[in-house]
Parts: sequence; structure tokens; C-alpha cells
Amino acid sequence: MGGRGSSFKTNANTNIKFSDNGSFEPLINAQNDSISERNNDLIDILQDDNINICESTDSFKTENMNPNIKKVYEMTQQFSGVSKSLRNSQLDIRGAKFSGSTVACFSYNPWNKENMTIFLNANLASLSKEQIESKTKVQVDKKFWAPCDKENLINQDVAHEYGHFVQKLIFEKQMDKNLTRNMSAKQIDNYEKMLALKCKKDILKIQKERFNKTDDFISRYGSKSNFEFFAETFSNLMTSKKPTTLAKSLEIYIKENL
Repeated sequence: MGGRGSSFKTNANTNIKFSDNGSFEPLINAQNDSISERNNDLIDILQDDNINICESTDSFKTENMNPNIKKVYEMTQQFSGVSKSLRNSQLDIRGAKFSGSTVACFSYNPWNKENMTIFLNANLASLSKEQIESKTKVQVDKKFWAPCDKENLINQDVAHEYGHFVQKLIFEKQMDKNLTRNMSAKQIDNYEKMLALKCKKDILKIQKERFNKTDDFISRYGSKSNFEFFAETFSNLMTSKKPTTLAKSLEIYIKENL
């Protein structure tokens, strides 16, 4: 199954964008990508929390999208800070064409939390649920992606990208608190890297104090950067009945900081 393209840090709702993992192009322009007409009651409930499942995902198989929509709903319900943070903004979940091996990415505007988007690779639309689960299991078994229960293999990608979204909300609170709105994109990038490092240290501190553990490994992909550490640990928290102590520590961190 390829990697994830969470290095898209400039909002890409209307343009082709590039990263080290390749490029992607939204299936539908943001202004025309209306709410999905998929038969799923959770779509309306999520919309009330300013989370939009968009029309560009309607070509994805129901057997693949419905579990993802349910998982997005569960994650939103688990962290009340998400709904509070989205009162004046929104998260869109959309389809896109990707080059390279990327399966999903999180896109956002460096200066604000408007137009945050999780893009899912339209190439997956042709795959069955069993095919996606099989490819994901290979990555999990190789420890390239975080530990995950069998029944949640289909949700691994959306849980990972939702983790980037949650971390962005936490960073936004810090930016509001420290009045950093006049920073350049490069300054914001450096500031977020500093916040991501502090975030990881805080999670490891919680793990040591609450669980007497010092292990910082969640997956090989999570070792790429402090941002991926957060997203992979979040994915483990949301897709495992018995999450790691790192994931339990991250849950505590989120509820204290969001």
C-alpha cells in the first residue's frame, strides 16, 4: 500500500501540490465539492460538528467508506475538544488523485485552521475491503505502521491523518495563546517543529510518570519525525483495543491540551 503524504503543509483544496512523496490533485474543486450524497446517517451528524464528508468520496466503495465515516465519528466523540475547536472552522474529507505511493494526506493553511482537509487516494476506490486490509496488514506486520486490530485495518489511514488534524488543533491553541499570527510560513513551520518536539517530550513524560515506561517506538513510520510519531501513536490509540502505553499517554496529553 504506499506511504502517507502528511508533509503537505500548504492548503491544497484547489491546486495540484507536491511533496517528497509525489503530487496529488483533488477530484473536485473545493468550491464545488459539496456534501456527500452517500446513504449514511453519520454524515449529517458530522456536518453539525463542521466535519464534511464530501461528494468527491462518493466513488469510493461503501464497504470501505462507511467504516471510515464511523471511525471519524467515534474519534470526534472521544475528544470533545475537537468539536469546540471546529466552531469557527471545518474539516473536509475528500478524494484526490495521487502520484507515487501516497495513500492519504492531511492538508492545511499555515496561518489558520480554516479549510483543513484529509485527502484519500481515489486509486483505493477500485480495491475491495479485503484488498485494503491485506495491504495494510503487511505494513503493520513489518512494524512500518502502528499496531492495529484486525477489524480496524480498514481505518488505519483515516485514523493516522485524523491524528495530524488533532495535533494541528492543539498547535492552533498554542499559536492563539502566543500571538504568532504574523509569522511567515517558514517561521510557522519552524515553530510547529518546536511544538512537535515538545509534544513528544510531554507524551514520553506522561508515559514514564503514569506507566513507568520509557519506550518511544510506535512504528518505523512514526520514527520519521515528531509529527509522524504523534499521528502513528494516535492511530494505535484509535484502532487497538489494547493500545500501547505511548497511545494511552497521548490520550491523556490530548485531553489536557485540546
